[in-house]
Amino acid sequence: MIIGKQGEQREKITEASVSRQHCKITKIGKGRYLLEDLNSTNGTFVNGQRISVMEVDDNTIIQLGPKYSVRVVNLFTDIGKEFDKLKKVYDNYNSQKLSISKNIAKKNFQRSLIPSFISPIILFGSFLFSGEGQGLIIFRVVMAVVMVVSLLYTAKSAGKAQQESPEKNMKLEKKFRKEYVCPSCKRFLGNIPFEELRDSVQTCPYCKTKWH
Repeated sequence: MIIGKQGEQREKITEASVSRQHCKITKIGKGRYLLEDLNSTNGTFVNGQRISVMEVDDNTIIQLGPKYSVRVVNLFTDIGKEFDKLKKVYDNYNSQKLSISKNIAKKNFQRSLIPSFISPIILFGSFLFSGEGQGLIIFRVVMAVVMVVSLLYTAKSAGKAQQESPEKNMKLEKKFRKEYVCPSCKRFLGNIPFEELRDSVQTCPYCKTKWH
Protein backbone atom coordinates (compact mmCIF):
# COMPACT_ATOMS: atom_id res chain seq x y z
CA MET A 1 0.00 0.00 0.00
CA ILE A 2 1.34 3.42 -0.99
CA ILE A 3 1.29 6.07 1.77
CA GLY A 4 1.25 9.78 0.97
CA LYS A 5 -0.88 12.71 -0.08
CA GLN A 6 -1.93 10.64 -3.09
CA GLY A 7 -1.61 7.36 -1.22
CA GLU A 8 -3.98 4.47 -0.60
CA GLN A 9 -4.22 4.77 3.20
CA ARG A 10 -7.66 5.10 4.83
CA GLU A 11 -7.32 8.71 5.94
CA LYS A 12 -6.29 11.44 3.57
CA ILE A 13 -2.96 13.16 4.35
CA THR A 14 -2.86 16.91 3.74
CA GLU A 15 0.42 17.78 5.47
CA ALA A 16 2.58 19.73 2.97
CA SER A 17 5.86 18.10 4.04
CA VAL A 18 4.57 14.64 3.06
CA SER A 19 5.29 13.56 -0.50
CA ARG A 20 2.51 12.47 -2.83
CA GLN A 21 3.87 8.91 -2.76
CA HIS A 22 5.99 9.02 0.34
CA CYS A 23 6.49 5.38 1.31
CA LYS A 24 5.20 1.89 0.74
CA ILE A 25 4.09 -0.63 3.36
CA THR A 26 3.63 -4.33 2.59
CA LYS A 27 2.14 -6.93 4.93
CA ILE A 28 4.53 -9.88 5.42
CA GLY A 29 2.81 -11.68 8.32
CA LYS A 30 0.31 -11.28 11.13
CA GLY A 31 0.92 -7.80 12.50
CA ARG A 32 4.21 -7.53 10.58
CA TYR A 33 5.00 -5.23 7.65
CA LEU A 34 7.86 -4.12 5.42
CA LEU A 35 8.18 -0.34 5.28
CA GLU A 36 10.02 1.22 2.31
CA ASP A 37 10.76 4.87 1.66
CA LEU A 38 9.97 5.87 -1.95
CA ASN A 39 12.72 8.46 -2.32
CA SER A 40 10.56 10.98 -0.46
CA THR A 41 11.73 14.58 -0.18
CA ASN A 42 11.67 14.78 3.61
CA GLY A 43 12.31 11.14 4.50
CA THR A 44 10.64 8.34 6.45
CA PHE A 45 11.60 7.90 10.12
CA VAL A 46 11.17 5.23 12.81
CA ASN A 47 12.25 6.03 16.37
CA GLY A 48 13.92 9.17 15.12
CA GLN A 49 16.08 7.31 12.59
CA ARG A 50 15.69 7.87 8.86
CA ILE A 51 15.13 4.55 7.09
CA SER A 52 15.04 3.24 3.56
CA VAL A 53 13.69 -0.26 4.29
CA MET A 54 12.64 -1.62 7.67
CA GLU A 55 10.39 -4.28 9.20
CA VAL A 56 7.70 -2.81 11.48
CA ASP A 57 4.63 -4.02 13.40
CA ASP A 58 1.11 -2.77 14.16
CA ASN A 59 2.23 -0.51 17.00
CA THR A 60 5.21 1.07 15.26
CA ILE A 61 4.90 4.83 14.84
CA ILE A 62 6.29 6.03 11.53
CA GLN A 63 7.09 9.64 10.81
CA LEU A 64 6.71 11.05 7.31
CA GLY A 65 8.76 14.21 7.05
CA PRO A 66 9.20 16.52 10.06
CA LYS A 67 5.53 16.96 11.08
CA TYR A 68 3.35 13.95 10.27
CA SER A 69 3.35 10.78 12.39
CA VAL A 70 1.03 7.78 12.30
CA ARG A 71 0.81 4.38 13.97
CA VAL A 72 1.00 1.56 11.41
CA VAL A 73 -2.30 -0.05 12.46
CA ASN A 74 -4.09 3.26 11.87
CA LEU A 75 -3.16 3.14 8.19
CA PHE A 76 -5.32 0.03 7.76
CA THR A 77 -8.03 0.57 10.38
CA ASP A 78 -10.99 2.96 10.42
CA ILE A 79 -10.31 4.20 13.96
CA GLY A 80 -13.58 6.11 14.27
CA LYS A 81 -15.65 3.10 13.26
CA GLU A 82 -13.75 0.75 15.57
CA PHE A 83 -14.06 3.23 18.45
CA ASP A 84 -17.85 3.43 18.04
CA LYS A 85 -18.04 -0.35 18.56
CA LEU A 86 -16.87 0.21 22.15
CA LYS A 87 -20.34 1.54 23.04
CA LYS A 88 -21.79 -1.93 22.60
CA VAL A 89 -18.93 -3.44 24.62
CA TYR A 90 -19.53 -1.04 27.51
CA ASP A 91 -23.32 -1.44 27.43
CA ASN A 92 -23.08 -5.25 27.35
CA TYR A 93 -20.65 -5.22 30.29
CA ASN A 94 -22.99 -3.16 32.46
CA SER A 95 -26.03 -5.16 31.39
CA GLN A 96 -24.39 -8.49 32.26
CA LYS A 97 -23.06 -7.13 35.55
CA LEU A 98 -26.55 -6.00 36.53
CA SER A 99 -27.98 -9.36 35.45
CA ILE A 100 -25.52 -11.22 37.72
CA SER A 101 -26.48 -9.01 40.68
CA LYS A 102 -30.21 -9.50 40.04
CA ASN A 103 -29.77 -13.26 39.72
CA ILE A 104 -27.95 -13.43 43.07
CA ALA A 105 -30.65 -11.33 44.75
CA LYS A 106 -33.37 -13.55 43.25
CA LYS A 107 -31.72 -16.74 44.49
CA ASN A 108 -31.22 -15.28 47.97
CA PHE A 109 -34.89 -14.32 48.08
CA GLN A 110 -35.97 -17.81 46.99
CA ARG A 111 -33.78 -19.40 49.66
CA SER A 112 -35.25 -17.15 52.33
CA LEU A 113 -38.76 -18.36 51.46
CA ILE A 114 -38.12 -21.93 52.66
CA PRO A 115 -37.80 -21.14 56.40
CA SER A 116 -40.64 -18.62 56.03
CA PHE A 117 -43.02 -21.34 54.86
CA ILE A 118 -41.98 -23.83 57.50
CA SER A 119 -42.78 -21.62 60.51
CA PRO A 120 -46.52 -21.23 59.65
CA ILE A 121 -46.74 -24.97 58.99
CA ILE A 122 -45.33 -25.72 62.46
CA LEU A 123 -47.83 -23.33 64.09
CA PHE A 124 -50.70 -24.82 62.13
CA GLY A 125 -49.60 -28.36 62.99
CA SER A 126 -49.31 -27.52 66.66
CA PHE A 127 -52.85 -26.21 66.58
CA LEU A 128 -54.11 -29.20 64.59
CA PHE A 129 -52.44 -31.79 66.83
CA SER A 130 -53.25 -30.13 70.15
CA GLY A 131 -52.41 -31.99 73.32
CA GLU A 132 -49.66 -34.51 73.87
CA GLY A 133 -50.91 -37.19 71.51
CA GLN A 134 -48.77 -39.41 69.28
CA GLY A 135 -49.76 -37.36 66.24
CA LEU A 136 -48.18 -34.22 67.68
CA ILE A 137 -44.97 -36.08 68.54
CA ILE A 138 -44.69 -37.48 65.00
CA PHE A 139 -45.46 -34.07 63.54
CA ARG A 140 -42.78 -32.40 65.63
CA VAL A 141 -40.19 -35.00 64.62
CA VAL A 142 -41.06 -34.60 60.93
CA MET A 143 -40.92 -30.79 61.16
CA ALA A 144 -37.59 -30.94 62.99
CA VAL A 145 -36.15 -33.08 60.18
CA VAL A 146 -37.62 -30.75 57.54
CA MET A 147 -36.18 -27.73 59.34
CA VAL A 148 -32.70 -29.27 59.53
CA VAL A 149 -32.81 -30.28 55.85
CA SER A 150 -33.98 -26.83 54.79
CA LEU A 151 -31.24 -25.14 56.81
CA LEU A 152 -28.60 -27.42 55.30
CA TYR A 153 -29.97 -26.75 51.80
CA THR A 154 -30.00 -22.99 52.41
CA ALA A 155 -26.42 -23.03 53.72
CA LYS A 156 -25.19 -25.17 50.80
CA SER A 157 -26.97 -23.00 48.22
CA ALA A 158 -25.61 -19.83 49.78
CA GLY A 159 -22.07 -21.25 49.70
CA LYS A 160 -22.47 -22.27 46.07
CA ALA A 161 -23.78 -18.81 45.17
CA GLN A 162 -20.83 -17.17 46.92
CA GLN A 163 -18.48 -19.28 44.76
CA GLU A 164 -20.36 -18.74 41.49
CA SER A 165 -20.69 -14.96 41.83
CA PRO A 166 -16.95 -14.11 41.97
CA GLU A 167 -16.22 -16.55 39.13
CA LYS A 168 -18.84 -15.00 36.87
CA ASN A 169 -17.71 -11.49 37.73
CA MET A 170 -14.07 -12.41 37.09
CA LYS A 171 -14.90 -13.87 33.67
CA LEU A 172 -16.98 -10.81 32.80
CA GLU A 173 -14.22 -8.45 33.95
CA LYS A 174 -11.58 -10.37 32.00
CA LYS A 175 -13.66 -10.19 28.82
CA PHE A 176 -14.32 -6.47 29.36
CA ARG A 177 -10.61 -5.70 29.83
CA LYS A 178 -9.84 -7.56 26.62
CA GLU A 179 -12.48 -5.79 24.51
CA TYR A 180 -12.75 -2.26 25.96
CA VAL A 181 -9.48 -1.08 24.48
CA CYS A 182 -8.20 1.72 22.30
CA PRO A 183 -8.64 0.61 18.67
CA SER A 184 -5.16 1.93 17.94
CA CYS A 185 -2.83 0.75 20.72
CA LYS A 186 -5.15 -1.95 22.20
CA ARG A 187 -4.69 -0.74 25.79
CA PHE A 188 -7.54 -1.06 28.31
CA LEU A 189 -9.44 2.20 28.71
CA GLY A 190 -10.56 1.56 32.29
CA ASN A 191 -14.13 1.87 33.54
CA ILE A 192 -14.66 5.26 31.95
CA PRO A 193 -18.19 5.37 30.44
CA PHE A 194 -18.23 5.31 26.65
CA GLU A 195 -20.12 8.61 26.45
CA GLU A 196 -17.38 10.29 28.50
CA LEU A 197 -14.67 8.85 26.25
CA ARG A 198 -16.53 10.06 23.17
CA ASP A 199 -17.60 13.51 24.37
CA SER A 200 -14.87 14.57 26.83
CA VAL A 201 -11.72 12.43 26.53
CA GLN A 202 -11.73 11.99 22.72
CA THR A 203 -8.05 11.01 22.62
CA CYS A 204 -6.34 7.84 23.86
CA PRO A 205 -4.40 8.65 27.07
CA TYR A 206 -1.67 6.19 26.03
CA CYS A 207 -0.99 6.51 22.30
CA LYS A 208 -2.65 9.94 21.88
CA THR A 209 -4.68 8.75 18.89
CA LYS A 210 -7.71 10.97 18.26
CA TRP A 211 -10.71 8.67 17.84
CA HIS A 212 -12.87 11.08 15.81
